Amino acid sequence: MERIAYMLGDSRAVLTVTSAEIAEELPAGRGRVLVLDDVFTAMRLSMAATVAPARQVHGGQAAYVIYTSGSTGRPKGVVVTQAALANYVGSVPGRLGMDGGRYALVQGQATDLGNTIVFAGLTLGGRVHVVAEEVATDPEALRVVLEEGRVDFVKMVPSHLAAMGPGVLPARSLVLGGEAAAPGWLEQVLGQAGERGCAVFNHYGPTETTIGVATTRLTEAGVIPVGTPVANTAFYVLDEHL
Repeated sequence: MERIAYMLGDSRAVLTVTSAEIAEELPAGRGRVLVLDDVFTAMRLSMAATVAPARQVHGGQAAYVIYTSGSTGRPKGVVVTQAALANYVGSVPGRLGMDGGRYALVQGQATDLGNTIVFAGLTLGGRVHVVAEEVATDPEALRVVLEEGRVDFVKMVPSHLAAMGPGVLPARSLVLGGEAAAPGWLEQVLGQAGERGCAVFNHYGPTETTIGVATTRLTEAGVIPVGTPVANTAFYVLDEHL
């Protein structure tokens, strides 16, 4: 609750969208609260227009603010602009073998790791499966969801996928991100993915650079590259003097 209170105050949020299960636990006096599964809210939504409102969006406007973990102190709000997000959506999914298909989101939205799946799926005419938390941590349940849902694309942290055991793979493209992969483990994954015809990609980038700014297809273990820059991005390799 302390972290949520800090983020609401620091971001100067004017509206909190939540569910009845969580609403009572939220800090009081932090602006308006909209409970989506409230009966009154559902009634108002059913009467609302179904046409998208006409809005003028500029590249310099904020698309969202996402907070770091705070491991080096207080959490820091990273402002991602509309232009940065548009550049990501326009250049990255194609580099990750993604097009219109079925996507599975297997992590919560407290971090931006899953935004690759969310934005690629919704802008490329795909279908996004939001996997429940209890399923995302159950190897057999997750395998069933991926197979029965004929999921094409998944993005996961290597340690999460490793905990799921062998065989938990999408049909077409697996994207690894968020941390480094162990070469020995990656060799096993590449072997399993090769048998299924599933491509494996490394996608790297801190939150401040909009989800990820480097990517490459992985074909062998060993020294694992972060990849080459995405469109409109430059890399600088710094020495000990920065």
